[in-house]
Amino acid sequence: MDGLLDFENADTDHSPLDNSSTSSSLFTRSSMVSRPVVHKPIHDRNRLPFIPRAGHGTTITSTHNTTTITTTTTPFSPPPSPRKSSTRHFFGRSDLQRKEVKAVALWHHVMSRYHHEDITPQRPLTVKDAALAKFVILELYTTEKSYHRLLSMIQTKYAEPMEAASKIKDPLIKPSDLPALFRHLPDMIKLSEKILDYFEPNPVWRDMQPVQVGRVFRQLENDLVIFLRYATHYQTYLKTIRRACNSVFVLKIEQVKMPERE
Repeated sequence: MDGLLDFENADTDHSPLDNSSTSSSLFTRSSMVSRPVVHKPIHDRNRLPFIPRAGHGTTITSTHNTTTITTTTTPFSPPPSPRKSSTRHFFGRSDLQRKEVKAVALWHHVMSRYHHEDITPQRPLTVKDAALAKFVILELYTTEKSYHRLLSMIQTKYAEPMEAASKIKDPLIKPSDLPALFRHLPDMIKLSEKILDYFEPNPVWRDMQPVQVGRVFRQLENDLVIFLRYATHYQTYLKTIRRACNSVFVLKIEQVKMPERE
């Protein structure tokens, strides 16, 4: 194979590596003024250097005047990522996400049908209907207020202390279990507060008409999706709670507390 160093007008009778020849220097012999050899790009395709890439198989065949390079290309398959399975870390979380997306899409589809349908004019309420509507509205408000207190209690008595306890050196609760237990709690509290805000600032909310209550929930259409997400993950929450309750430490606590109950 020809050498990679070429010499301008070099004598073919001498090799570039021949120490007995003046051609072994890095200067040309044909010029009276010595100048360094400039390596010019090789335009001969048969002498073009080749660097194989990953996925290529290379065979080099050399004769006296010709060098043949044969390259075989094979598909390059990167090794599988060891973290790929982490998407299912949380009880097949990817499956739950697909179910959640499907449920939300169905919810919006059903609501869009009501948006395009003609609304039947409301008939005048009788005295009995008005009394029943007033009772339902009052029940709706008081129930929501009680529900908000319950959610706030869960937040302050359980979620926040358990989150703080999960940051210690040897936590009783795994940090990965907290999203399973309290993932949707903040959004549910916000929704409950929004519902109450529609009632409490209005001094005559007890005299609200049913159609006004309907507008309240119509405006909260997107916020109400949180209950779909909660229902989708409900079985996962139960599995997490049961698994945590069956731990050795919790069972030991129950054994200690049993004599006290008796």
